[in-house]
Amino acid sequence: MVEPFELEAPKTKEFISILANTFAENGHSVKIFMYNEYDTIAYELNEKVSVVHLNSRFRIVNPVRDIFELRKTRKQVLSFSPDIIISFYAIDTVLIRLACMGKSIPVIYSQRCDPYNTTFKEHLYEKLATRLARHIIFQSRGAQQYYPETIINKSEIIFNPLRTERLPQKTSIPDMRQGAKKSIVAVGRLSQQKNHAMLIKAFDRIKDDIPEHILQIFGDGPLKQHLQGIIAERGLQDRVFLMGNHTDVVHSMAKASLFVLPSLYEGQPNALLEAMCIGVPCISTDWSPKGTVTDLIKNGENGRIVFSMKDKDMSDAILELLSNKDLADPMGKNAASIAQKVNADHISRQWLETISNIIKR
Repeated sequence: MVEPFELEAPKTKEFISILANTFAENGHSVKIFMYNEYDTIAYELNEKVSVVHLNSRFRIVNPVRDIFELRKTRKQVLSFSPDIIISFYAIDTVLIRLACMGKSIPVIYSQRCDPYNTTFKEHLYEKLATRLARHIIFQSRGAQQYYPETIINKSEIIFNPLRTERLPQKTSIPDMRQGAKKSIVAVGRLSQQKNHAMLIKAFDRIKDDIPEHILQIFGDGPLKQHLQGIIAERGLQDRVFLMGNHTDVVHSMAKASLFVLPSLYEGQPNALLEAMCIGVPCISTDWSPKGTVTDLIKNGENGRIVFSMKDKDMSDAILELLSNKDLADPMGKNAASIAQKVNADHISRQWLETISNIIKR
C-alpha cells in the first residue's frame, strides 16, 4: 500500500516542487493544497503530483465565515486520506490543525523564517504553529535554538534542497555585458532586508582599489529607485548595476570573482548556497545570534563572515579576498563541497526518513 503524503502551502517554491517530485518518484501519492486562487505552479511537477486550489479566505473578524472555510478545507483534505501533512507556513499549520481537529493525522511544520525578525502577528503564528505541529523541521541551528527545549526536542535541522547537478561550474571568464570587467555579484529582492545600500557604500569605499571590478546586483523590488539614487549620488553609474531579474543568474555567479550576501536577516539563503556549490568565494553578514550563516560558512575556510552590518567591515572583507587570490581560490573550492549536503536527493532522503519515523510512531 503506497503511503500518501500531502504538502500544503499557499504558494509554490522550488524546494516544495523538489520534495513533491522526489516523493512521487519514490512511489508515494502527493497532493499540493494551495490556499490562494491566484497562485501558480512556478516549477515543473511530476505528472503524479496533483494540485488543489482551496480558494479559501480566512478573516479573523468573521469567525462564522472562517468556520465555513475550515469545513471546506477539512472535506477536501480528508478526501485524500493523508498519512501525514507537511505545512511550510506558520498560519497554514494553525489552519490545517483546526481543519483536521479530531483526526490523528500528524502535521510537520517546515519552519522557514528567521524567528529573530518577525512582526508581532508573525511571532504569534510561529508560537502557535510550533506548539501544534507534531514535528518541526528547521533550516538552521540559529532558528532552532531560538525556541525552548520542548520545541527543540520535537525538531531537527534539514537544509534546503538544491538541484546541484544543474548548477554551472566556476569559470574565470568575466561577464561580457559590462565590457569584460570582473564582477562582484549579489542576488536578492531589492528590499530593506537584503541591505544592498550597505553593499553599495562598501563598494564605493574601495572602488579605486579595485578598478577592474564592477558590482552587479540581481533582483527587483520596492527599493530600486532608492538604490539607483545612491548609485547616482556617488557617481557609480558605470561601476554598480541593478541587473533586475534574470533566469540565468547562476551563470553570472559562476563568472564572478566574489558573491556577497549583505542581508540583515534570512531564513536560509538559497542564493548563498548556490554560489557556494558553484565554487565562488563568498562573503556573508552574520545576522543570527545563534548561528545560521555559521551552519554554512566556516569563517576563513570556505568563505568569509562579516560579523557586523558596517560598510567599512564589508569593504575590508571584499578587498581582502580580491587582493589575495591564494586566500580566495581555496575558499571557493572548499565551499563547493557543501553541494554534497544540500543535493536534492540527499535532502529528500532525510525528509523521507523523518516522515517514515513519524508515521510509525
